[in-house]
Amino acid sequence: MWTHAVYGTDLYHFIQWFILYSFMGWVVESIYMSFCNRKLTNRGFAFSPFCPIYAVGALSVYGMLRPLAGQYVVLYLAGAVLATTLEYITAVLMRNLFGQVWWDYTEKPFNYKGVICLESTIAWGFYTIFMFGFLQRFVNFVSDRYSVRFGRDLAAVVVVIYTFDFSLHLFKAKMNRMPRKVEEMKERALNYEKTLVLQTTQDSLMDYKKAKLAHNRLTEQLAEKMKESGKTDLLIMSAGPYKHNSCMSAYCVDAQKMADAVGMQCWTNDGKFRYFSQILFRE
Repeated sequence: MWTHAVYGTDLYHFIQWFILYSFMGWVVESIYMSFCNRKLTNRGFAFSPFCPIYAVGALSVYGMLRPLAGQYVVLYLAGAVLATTLEYITAVLMRNLFGQVWWDYTEKPFNYKGVICLESTIAWGFYTIFMFGFLQRFVNFVSDRYSVRFGRDLAAVVVVIYTFDFSLHLFKAKMNRMPRKVEEMKERALNYEKTLVLQTTQDSLMDYKKAKLAHNRLTEQLAEKMKESGKTDLLIMSAGPYKHNSCMSAYCVDAQKMADAVGMQCWTNDGKFRYFSQILFRE
């Protein structure tokens, strides 16, 4: 297993590189954020001394751009674009998994949704050149300084830490994003000034699961459009539980009364099913 080829090396070295890049990322990020916050700040993934985001980015860029090694102009441009793309994908995944992104570029010029910006793109290009010119050789040098047995034991320990840390952080994130009491959910909803009610109608011949999924995806797309227009503080009540969104009944919203209040049909004898969702927002 350890001799399986990955990115021009064996699996053993690839895992060692991943651990070292994660640790170095934690060191650099923690020092930088401690300086910015003027207090000690742990920027590790959850509680561990690792930032796996740096390892994923570094090894992805290294693996994909190895054929360009030595062509520094092309390497800079390709690295800037590739790393920025990875940064955006990571932000989307983090938002879906944890409900938040661990960086914010909203105050940076030429940013997109606060998760990528021109400044970071330029920096990623220089980082790519630095990695190919020095950092990767340094990581490889360090990984060859300790024994293979130690490296395997280290990999096993880190996998356990990663798994525990990830599971614990994901659990806490889910718990924090879902109020535990009905009263808390009602109070949260009442704090919003306005709501947009979305209704879709399903023919009786349609698959109800697909129809409900289509409705919730439409609601999600509409919410993204609202965020792009500046309404970032939103609360989505979906048609049934969907991703991290709770349904309207979880907030004690009666669908029939809501439909009557806004002049929509809810339960009728026309053989059709109707799905409702709400997007609460502030002006």
